[in-house]
Amino acid sequence: KCWIHNELDLAVVGPKLDLTYDYEHLGESADVLKKLADGSHPFSEKLASASNPIVIVGSEALQRADGGAILSLVQQIANNTKAKGGADPDWKVLNVLHRVASQVAALDLGYKAGVSEVRAAKPKVVWLLGADAEAITREDLPEDCFVIYQGHHGDAGAAIADCILPGAAYTEKQGTYVNMEG
Repeated sequence: KCWIHNELDLAVVGPKLDLTYDYEHLGESADVLKKLADGSHPFSEKLASASNPIVIVGSEALQRADGGAILSLVQQIANNTKAKGGADPDWKVLNVLHRVASQVAALDLGYKAGVSEVRAAKPKVVWLLGADAEAITREDLPEDCFVIYQGHHGDAGAAIADCILPGAAYTEKQGTYVNMEG
């Protein structure tokens, strides 16, 4: 909604998309990010002059083979933009747009990414909450491990569970849901 009400300048690095708002397409390669990071790209001036700049990177870009380099470049862009602009010191320039919101919440609570710690811990009980995408299998767990699955769509975790508990889908809960465009 900021694009409509605040004359927001938007730019995209990645494939051209048919979005519901206008944006400047900067290119598709990591070379564009390098130029933005070193300030040689023409859009760097717009970023530097922004009062509250935001750099959003999709989590999928960080899962590529060169994801570490991508993260380093967007961190440089965010740091340089914040240093040159007049943003509040507490303003968060770099933001990661995750595809699975519940994973973000789990990380906020202190859970570790991946399942290596679960395998190493040899748990007596594992509680799977919804979409687990076959991250862990029965073979990963001790024979005496009791597996509880709680969810609403019966993914792979339900197939290995000793106990299945119902979980409400977002459409069964009271509330207001919006997409990334508001």
